[in-house]
Amino acid sequence: MISKVLKIQGVGKFKNYSSSGNDDLRFLKKTIIFGYNTHGKSTFATILRSLSTSNIKYIEGKRTFKYAYDIIIDILDENGKHLTLKNGNWSDPNIQIFDNYFIHNNIFIGDQINHGHKACLHGIFIGDNISSR
Repeated sequence: MISKVLKIQGVGKFKNYSSSGNDDLRFLKKTIIFGYNTHGKSTFATILRSLSTSNIKYIEGKRTFKYAYDIIIDILDENGKHLTLKNGNWSDPNIQIFDNYFIHNNIFIGDQINHGHKACLHGIFIGDNISSR
């Protein structure tokens, strides 16, 4: 679980964000992020997507306009371990993000299962007349 964002530099609205040391800004078991449009919510979700997949392409497209330096991100997990992006690489991206992307690719909603859902299905089914093929 993420505990605190310490630093984000060069991503969208987060041109040069550093934690002030205020522990009131820690993530709890249930944390809601809200704010006005264009204030960084989607950008922060994209940072988490990049971390969970260890793929910087998600945030390269959100590079802060006219920011010529390397993107730097430092996030603290619940065990005090730093999850960092430096020189284009994430250190130990061992997190899962349960967002719209996860739901779209892993949760069956509707009346048909497409190929993308089949690729992500796990071995748990609940309901009447479940059979294995």
